[in-house]
Amino acid sequence: MSKKKVQNTNKKMKECWLTPIPQNVETVNMTVSFKIDEKDVGKPANEVIRINENSMVSFLSTNSFYNGLILSDKIVKVNGASGNISKYQTELMKGETCSVEVTRRKNIIPATRERLKKSGCVLRRDNTCFVIEVEKTSAMKSATVGVTVTYIQKRGIVTRIEPSSLASIFFGRGDLIMDINEESILNAEKNDDFIREKLSGILKGEKVTFLVERPVSVESANTLRHLIESVAPDPDVKMANDAICIGRNASNMHYNVLKKLQPKSILSRDVFKGKNPREKKPGKKLSKEKDNTIKISTATSTANISTDVAEDEIDNLKNVVTKSHAVRSGDEEEERGAFDDE
Repeated sequence: MSKKKVQNTNKKMKECWLTPIPQNVETVNMTVSFKIDEKDVGKPANEVIRINENSMVSFLSTNSFYNGLILSDKIVKVNGASGNISKYQTELMKGETCSVEVTRRKNIIPATRERLKKSGCVLRRDNTCFVIEVEKTSAMKSATVGVTVTYIQKRGIVTRIEPSSLASIFFGRGDLIMDINEESILNAEKNDDFIREKLSGILKGEKVTFLVERPVSVESANTLRHLIESVAPDPDVKMANDAICIGRNASNMHYNVLKKLQPKSILSRDVFKGKNPREKKPGKKLSKEKDNTIKISTATSTANISTDVAEDEIDNLKNVVTKSHAVRSGDEEEERGAFDDE
């Protein structure tokens, strides 16, 4: 990968808040065992394991996916030796059990093939999958879980994390929950109560595990980011002053328009509080309203057209035969509308 491409990739990752490891979650250094699957021995390295410019594991084959490493792990050493990406990849591809020192998101463990299958979810391309183990300890003083989970696309998406809450220790915005305590959340009819019940168990001291999916590539992260921001914008992000000004002006104009509508719009309940917007005031007729009101009517409108024909010649003008666009009930041709034959 060229230096310029590496810089562009790093820039894109920095611009997107949905990073492989959430910024609010701690990481920990640990040593894990990893061995590529026998079916992957002898294959080209990039078809089995890929390590990006930040030494992060960004791809694992289906066969070797559950063998100890987690996508988003950052490799520090392989078999006790540090090195470059090529050296790590060569050592891991030998087909032997390797001791790998990694920097990993705290409180997560590798998912198993059986648990993912049991959840009923299919792991998406360029996404990692792991299990979060959540348990409240005596050192955790927070009295609330502090997480908002929105059920979208057969996942429970973490759309908001309260600062200094229990959730801020374990979860990140953009985590996709696929099961809780090995119980799938695919059933949309029960997901609200089901998720709420499981989350409340954390406050009671119960250990709760979550099967979680999260993007690791720029493209998959941006796709999910747009979805989350469309359904649950971050309330902590402040709007620019010019956007606030435009919104305020539009709101004021909307207020003035609704106030002048006759009959009053049903949308103007916030303008005419305590009054029925469809109620007509006695003694007033729509035809005699002042010029500064806006009139909306379903009746036919009449237009007065000025003419330059002399007054003494008006009587000599021929009558104009008019036809209605509406369908009439008569049988004679002159009683039918202009579009009756269509």
